[in-house]
Amino acid sequence: MTAAASSRASFMTDGCANSIACGSALTGIATGKDVKEAMLIGQQAVIDALDGLPEEDKHCAVNTVNTLKAAIRDYLDTLKEPWKKVYRR
Repeated sequence: MTAAASSRASFMTDGCANSIACGSALTGIATGKDVKEAMLIGQQAVIDALDGLPEEDKHCAVNTVNTLKAAIRDYLDTLKEPWKKVYRR
């Protein structure tokens, strides 16, 4: 497993404006962090970076952080067993 820092981060969404804002904030937070540090990023860090979110839109921060963590787990799994990447769709 590598703990190299990320040189860049990006995202795609077809969500609402707050989903876009959360994705953008999270890329700023995650860039330059190693994998362990990125896994520790939580919903509140995204909300704080945006100076808050309406209560009804806080799920956007949760979804963004959960997606990052799933992507990291996928990355780590691929490092352990790179042959599996060939069989993914």
